[in-house]
Parts: sequence; C-alpha cells; structure tokens
Amino acid sequence: MNPTEMQYQVLAMMIKARVDSEVITKSINLLSNHPISTDVFDRCNLPCLIMRYASHIGAARDLLLIYRTKKTSEMKNDQSQLLETFYKANMTIFEGAEPPAVLNEFLRKMLEDEVEEYVRLAYRLLTDLDFHMEFYLNIIARARRDRLRIFEAGWLVDKVEKILRYEEIVDEDMDSDVEDEDQEFAGPALPPMHVVDENLEEEEAPEEDSDADDSFDWVSEDEEDEDSDESGYEDESDEMVEERLDEEEEEFNQFGAAIGEVFMRNLARSLKSGNERKIESAIEAISHFQLHPSVYRKYEICRLIFELSFHNFNAMVMFIQLERREEEVYSQQKMEVFHEFLNYLDSDNIDSVNVYKVMAEYLKDKRFEKQVVKVFLNGSVTREQFEDWGIKEHLLNSTEKSDDVNELIEKIKKL
Repeated sequence: MNPTEMQYQVLAMMIKARVDSEVITKSINLLSNHPISTDVFDRCNLPCLIMRYASHIGAARDLLLIYRTKKTSEMKNDQSQLLETFYKANMTIFEGAEPPAVLNEFLRKMLEDEVEEYVRLAYRLLTDLDFHMEFYLNIIARARRDRLRIFEAGWLVDKVEKILRYEEIVDEDMDSDVEDEDQEFAGPALPPMHVVDENLEEEEAPEEDSDADDSFDWVSEDEEDEDSDESGYEDESDEMVEERLDEEEEEFNQFGAAIGEVFMRNLARSLKSGNERKIESAIEAISHFQLHPSVYRKYEICRLIFELSFHNFNAMVMFIQLERREEEVYSQQKMEVFHEFLNYLDSDNIDSVNVYKVMAEYLKDKRFEKQVVKVFLNGSVTREQFEDWGIKEHLLNSTEKSDDVNELIEKIKKL
C-alpha cells in the first residue's frame, strides 16, 4: 500500500470511528492535493462511510461529489467495451443452447433501461440467441413499438415474424397431408405392419433434459471433454499450448467479470428504484455469481441497502454476508492501517485522543482486542471517554474475558 492510499485508509477509519468533524475536515483538505483513483477510493470504502457517518461534513460531501463525477465519466468511457464483452460472453456460452430463465428475465428488464445502449444490447442478444417462442410473443409488442427508434428491435421483429410464417407453412402442409391421406386410404383401416431390417441397428432415443440449466455455470471446452479431438492443435509446442490456454483463461475471466458487472449494475438500479419486487428479482439474479467485494463497492451496494426506506430481509442478508466477505478479503489491508494508528501514538501526526477513539472502533474486532486492550491499559483515557466510546459496555458484555480485559475493567472502575 503506497503512502497516499494509506492516508485515505486512515481517513476512512477516522470517519468510521466518528472522530470530530474538524479533524476529518482538516484531513480531507490535506489530502486534496493528493488525488487517488476511483478504485482506491472504493477500496477504502469511502462512499459508503461518508454517507453513513460524515454526510453532515461539507468537506466530506465535496470529496464524494468529486469522486462520483470522476467515476461516472470513467463508467461512461468503459461502457462500450463492457457491453461488447457482455454480448460476446453470452454468445459464446449460450449459442446453440437454451439460455437460462434468469437471462430471459434479465434481458426483458433490460428493454426498459433508461440507457439506450443497454436496450440495443438486449435486442441484439434476443435476436442472436434462441429463446422460447412464448417468451418472444410476450415482448414482440414492445419490439414493434421500439423499432421506430431502435433498429435492433426491428431485427427481433423480423426474426419472430419469420418463425411464425414458417410455422404457419408447416401447419398448412401438415393439414394438407392429412387431407390427402384421408382421401387415399378411405375405408377400413389396415393392420399395422412391422418391418425388420437385420442390417439396421436400433437406435436409442437421446435423453432430453427436462429443465433448462438455470444458471451461468459455464465450463471451458477442455474441461467438458478432455478426450475430445484436438484437431488443429497437433503441431503446437508446449509453449504455444500454454500461451493459448492462458489467453483462453483470461478471456474466460473477462466474460465472467463483464456478465457479473452488468448484473451488479442492475442490482444498483433496482435498489435505487425502491421497488421491492425489482429488488428481490435483482438479488436472486446476482446470487448466480461469486463476485469480488470490489464490484459491490464500485456500485455502492452496501450504501444503497443501508439507505432503503423499508426493511427487506434478503437485502439485509446480502448486506451482512458482504460485510463478512469484506472482512476476509481486506483483512491484511485492515491490519496495515491498524499498525499505522499504533505508530501515531508515538508521533504528533494525530491527536492521541482521536487515535484512542479509533482504537475503540478496532476493539469491536476480536482480532485486535488483545493489542487494543494493552493500548488502553497503558494510555491516558478518561472514565467519560471509556463510557462515551462504548468501551466499558463492550468489555462488560464480553463473553470470554482475558486477564488483561479484567484488568482494564478494574482500571475503568477506579477512575
């Protein structure tokens, strides 16, 4: 972690610990000459922390506005590449196969997107992949309306109408054949005849899947059939094979990332809408993916859940699971920031009172309890601070009290 990112991590922790507004404002002003990327800003979880704990601080709101303006611009610039990768990924995975139901519903909702590029993409996929006719008939009216302004919608209309015309011709031919057979074989029905050809082997009817696979669980060709014909690769050297496999793996990862991010954007839009039905559907859809917490932070999912005006059970479950996942993924990062605050106790960079308040926040994490308790045993903290920061209550409610914890409790009582 470079020094600039460390200072933003320190700022994030001070905001979470709710240190004085003046201290946070001063820190933000000092950091204004050292901007960071939006990725680092997300890694510090500053968007969520500012909205939860520092929305009343003008400097914090201004910092968040700068960040969001920059991120909006970046996302707009990256949009074309993201959508093209999303299209290519779905075509690679589902071409010639029946797409899962979750994709049906997702594309149907994408037709209602306020960003026209997403609507165009939805119509492209609906045209180039093969869905059930019943599904097409449910959206054809919208496509007919949209084709006046979106030419991709016209592609879908042409496809559906072509299929319908073909089915009409087939039905007419079948009706005609039935009429001809009725005229030719009028009279008593002949007994059925069973012809056996010893030169023909009886073929078994292929098994049909009763249900379409309802997930994005795709497998590379090498994993699907290790014994398949390697036609076209016989002359490859080991180095060429390794390079090709690396490229395929990289493309595969890009596919997964693109699909996951587009679905994550849908979750963010659903949470912003406040529509509980849309939220439930979006949460169910995103459950098909295992995405890095950074993607959730990029779309500020925790903040959006926290700001919901109503209680949604599945959203809160996601919130709790995500916080636990973040603890695992960012564990090393959190440890580095903790040691940075320990160093501040021996310096004049930050008032020791603010460091102790941050330590009170770290006390809630069992991993830091032993070191934090020692800090308080050796530090100059008043009884009021122990009580106001919730330290006394936390220690008394602790189920397993070490000797140091008991000693600190006694110290507080004697103050």
